[in-house]
Amino acid sequence: MPSRRNILGLLLPVGSIFGIVHAACTSAAAVTFQSSLQTGLSYTDNVALAGSGQEEKETIISVAPGIGVTGRGSRAQVNLNYAVEALYYTEVPSRSYARQDLSSRAEVTLVENHAYVEGTGSIRRQEIDRTASVGAGSLTTSDAVGEVSTWTLLPYFVQQFGGVAVARASLGLDYVDYQRDANDSFGREYLFSIRNGPSASKFTWGTEARTKRVFIGGGGIDYSIIQYDVSLGYQFSQEWALEGSAGYLKYNYAADVLNTNQTRGNQWRAGVRWAPSPRTEVAFGVGEQLFGSLWNCRLSNRTRSIYSELSYDEQVTTNRDIQITDSQSVQDPASTQQTASGDIVRSESDQVFVSERSRFLVRYASAKVESGVEFANEHRRFELRASDETIYGGLASIRWAFSARAAGRVSYEQRVVRDANGMNDKVGSTTYAVDKKISAKTDLSAEIKRVARNSDSATATDYIEHEATVRVRSTF
Repeated sequence: MPSRRNILGLLLPVGSIFGIVHAACTSAAAVTFQSSLQTGLSYTDNVALAGSGQEEKETIISVAPGIGVTGRGSRAQVNLNYAVEALYYTEVPSRSYARQDLSSRAEVTLVENHAYVEGTGSIRRQEIDRTASVGAGSLTTSDAVGEVSTWTLLPYFVQQFGGVAVARASLGLDYVDYQRDANDSFGREYLFSIRNGPSASKFTWGTEARTKRVFIGGGGIDYSIIQYDVSLGYQFSQEWALEGSAGYLKYNYAADVLNTNQTRGNQWRAGVRWAPSPRTEVAFGVGEQLFGSLWNCRLSNRTRSIYSELSYDEQVTTNRDIQITDSQSVQDPASTQQTASGDIVRSESDQVFVSERSRFLVRYASAKVESGVEFANEHRRFELRASDETIYGGLASIRWAFSARAAGRVSYEQRVVRDANGMNDKVGSTTYAVDKKISAKTDLSAEIKRVARNSDSATATDYIEHEATVRVRSTF
C-alpha cells in the first residue's frame, strides 16, 4: 500500500501543475489547440535481438493520436504536448502495448517582477541504449526499466537591487514515478543565489547555496546534497577573460555501493578564455573536487561553412537514476520481455533478482574531437563527428559516429565498451532516412536501419537486426 508521503508527494506536484495549466488557459489572451495523428508500419527480421538461428520476424503497426496546447496571457503561459501510441505486433499479438509521451510546462506570475510559480510534467521512456553500457566492477545496467513520469513544482522569488545585484530564492519539489521494479521518489530542494546585476561590465560575481533531499518509496532518505559556491569572473578585454569558483560539496547516501568514494570536501575551479576572433575560442581550466585535481581544455573554430572543436574534460558525477544490479546474470535469448519504450529485451533466467536504485559517485574523463561542414542550403548538410570517453575504474567507452544529409540522412555509429578484464563489446548501427512533406499539414518519413553486436563476453549474445519503418504524420 502506498505510504502517506508517497501519496502527498504525487498529489502536490501533479495537482499544482494542473492548477497552473488551468490558470494559464483561463487567463490567457490566446489559447491554441492542435491535434495530430501519426500512423506507422515497421518490419524487423530480429525483434528479440537473438543470436544466429534464433531470429524472429515481426511486423508492427502503430497509431499515435496527440494534442498540443499553447497559451499566453498577461500573467500566465502554458505549453503542453501529449500523445498515446498503440503498437500492434502482428506475429505475436501478446507483445502489443501502448505508451505515453508527455511534455508540459506552465508559469504563473504571482507578483510582477518578484514572485513566480513554474510547473513541469513529463512522461518518458527510460530505455536501455543498444549502443551504451554502464557499470562498475560487477555492476551492470538492469533491463527492468520502462515508463517514467516526472512532475515538478518550482515557486521562486526574485529581487533586483537596482542594476547592482539580483537575488533569487526557490523551493523545488519533484515527484518521480517509476512504473517498473523501482520505488518512486519525492525530492525537495532549497536554493538561494545572488549575482551581479545587468549593469555589470567587466567584473562578474555570484554565490549560491543549495540543499536537496530525495525520499524513496518507503519514506526513508535515499540521499541528500549540500552545496555552497562562490564564483568570480573578470573580462580583461574583448579577447581575454578569467573565471573561477570555490565552494563545498557534500553527498550523503543511504546505500553507497562503492563505499571507498570520498563524498564530501572543498572544491574549486579556475580557468582562462582567449577569443582571438569572434569565430575562434581557446579555454583552459584546472580545479579540485572530491577525488583530487581536475582539468579541462577546449579549442573551437567556426567559419561560414566549416566548424571544428577539440576538448578534454574531467568531472565527478553521480549515477543518480541508473538502474543497477549487484549480481551477474545469464541471459536466455529465447526468453524475452518488452519495455515500455518498445524495445524487446532479454529476461534474466538462471539468476532471479530484484534490482535496486543505488547511488555512487564516478570520476570520468572525456576527450572529444568534432568537426563538420555545413552548407548554406538548409536541405544539404554534411557532418563528421568522433568522440572518445573513458570512465575511471576499468570501464572504457569509445564512440565513433558519421552522418551526412542531402536528399536524405545517412548515419553510422559504433560504440566499443571495454571492461576491466579487457573484454570488448561492440555495437554498430547504420541508418538511412528520408523525410518528405506531402502537403502543408502532412509529413512522410521512411527509415532503414541495421544494428549489429559483437562481444567478447561468453554471456553476451551477438546479433544482427534489420528494420524498416514508414510513418505518416498529419496535423489538424
